[in-house]
Amino acid sequence: MRSGTKIVGMLDRRRDLSIAHFHQHWRGPHALEALKLAPEFIVQYVQNHSLHIPIPGFEEACDGCPVVWVHDAEAAAGMSRSDAYRTGAWIDEPRFMEFRSRGFVGHEEVVDPGPRMLRFPCSVKAMFFLKRPETLSRDDFLAGWRALPHPLVHAAPEARRYVRTIPDDPDAWFDGLEELWWRDIAGFQAAWSNRVRPEAAAALLDEAASRAMLVEENRVVWPEEGVFVAKRVNPGDAPGAD
Repeated sequence: MRSGTKIVGMLDRRRDLSIAHFHQHWRGPHALEALKLAPEFIVQYVQNHSLHIPIPGFEEACDGCPVVWVHDAEAAAGMSRSDAYRTGAWIDEPRFMEFRSRGFVGHEEVVDPGPRMLRFPCSVKAMFFLKRPETLSRDDFLAGWRALPHPLVHAAPEARRYVRTIPDDPDAWFDGLEELWWRDIAGFQAAWSNRVRPEAAAALLDEAASRAMLVEENRVVWPEEGVFVAKRVNPGDAPGAD
């Protein structure tokens, strides 16, 4: 099991913009602003664009989820204060986002690495933002979740890759994130139609308060391109699945 530190965000499009305009701006002008933060702060950066395909049993999380891998916690804090961010991405955000990104710094655990990671994804990913019942302590939730050999949302998903992320802040807006990769949409939908709910989910998961989204990855900053030297991440540790 490999691990790493990353920042997870949630973006909502400006309501006066079309969904297509939101995704186009995020992929284009905003991605260029984010590139100014690499490699000083950003090790990897993946845009998760919602496909706006419902996942039965869960409300859609948002329109997009940026995931940024950083060198360490100090880099995560310094990035938001940097001139490159304040004069670039910070100014651009209101041009396509309804609100500033909601986010948390978390610790990633790669439970099932799946196939070797490449620059251009040829798979789809489901993201599940988990919320525990109010009667359950965070410590008990994390202990029960991490003890499972499979995801909390599906006991036999047949996914190609499984990663979970634990927020560092106990008051984060969700208690955990599960990311599951499939070869294609049809494969996910077939697996989900035969979903096996884990027995532990009844005690650990508030499904009504949790959120989910099926996404397409846009891997903006990727270590295989050789941009980074001292902090380069091994290709096998990269997020996503191909």
